[in-house]
Amino acid sequence: MSESDVERQGVPQEDKANEPGSADEKQVPVSEAIRYRRRAQAAERNVEELSERLEKAETARAALAHRVEALEEEGSLVRRLAEAGAVDLEAALLLARERRSASPDEDAKAVVTRLRREKAYLFSPAAMPPSAAMMPTAGAKAPVDGRRMTIEQAARRAKETGDARDLCAYLRVRRQLG
Repeated sequence: MSESDVERQGVPQEDKANEPGSADEKQVPVSEAIRYRRRAQAAERNVEELSERLEKAETARAALAHRVEALEEEGSLVRRLAEAGAVDLEAALLLARERRSASPDEDAKAVVTRLRREKAYLFSPAAMPPSAAMMPTAGAKAPVDGRRMTIEQAARRAKETGDARDLCAYLRVRRQLG
C-alpha cells in the first residue's frame, strides 16, 4: 500500500468534503456574503418590529372588546331602566351600575327589578303596578265612550243623509262634547 492509499483509508469521506480544497464546497464572494448577512439582519429586525406591532394590536383589540362589552351592558341597563319607567335615568343608571358591580353575576333585568323595589321614587307611578289606593272607585265612570259614540253617530247620520239639519246637529254635538 502506498502512502496515498493509507491517507485515503484514514480520512473519512465527510472530512474530505469539509476540506478547503474540496470541489464540493461552494464559495461565495465576500461582497455577496455581506449582502446576505445584511438582508438577514434586516429581516430579523422586521420580524421583531412586526411581532411588537402584533402584540400592540392584540392588546388594543382586547381593550376594545372589553369596552364593547361594557357599552353593551350599559345599553342593556339603560334600555331596562327606560322600560321600567325611570324618572331620573342618570341617577337610576348610576345606582344600577353600583348594584351591578357589587354582584356581577346578576343580569340587567334582576338589577332593575331590585332597584325598582328598593328605590321606587326613581320610577314613574304609571310604570309601577297599581295599588289599591290608586285604583278608581266604582262611582267614577269614563264618559268618553258614550260621548264618542254620540259624536260618531251624528257624523255618520250627517254623512249618510247629507241633510243640512243633520250636519248642524253633528256640529252642535261636537262643539258641546268635544
